[in-house]
Amino acid sequence: SAHPVETVFYRFTERRVLLLLLFAISQVLMFVRVVWLALTWRADIVYSNTVLNVGAVVAGRLSGRRVVVHLHEVGLGSTALFRVLLKVTRMAAHRIVCVSRYMT
Repeated sequence: SAHPVETVFYRFTERRVLLLLLFAISQVLMFVRVVWLALTWRADIVYSNTVLNVGAVVAGRLSGRRVVVHLHEVGLGSTALFRVLLKVTRMAAHRIVCVSRYMT
């Protein structure tokens, strides 16, 4: 059977505080959905193609799945936020696939 394709709520805004709040909400929603999907589908692996899906990465790790992250962005938006997302991703992922040596 086909793998599920899911979307979660997210909106972009120019107002930084609101943007951070909306990002946090989307991560919580993603976390809950990925835990549910991992358990329902008995998934072996959670794959993320960006550190911006940190909620999914943490959900995969905490639900006992192998977590693979494809790392390709370089400091999108706030440098501080990117560093935090990258640190959490490094702690939670079992494997990080970098598209260039620049990302290692």
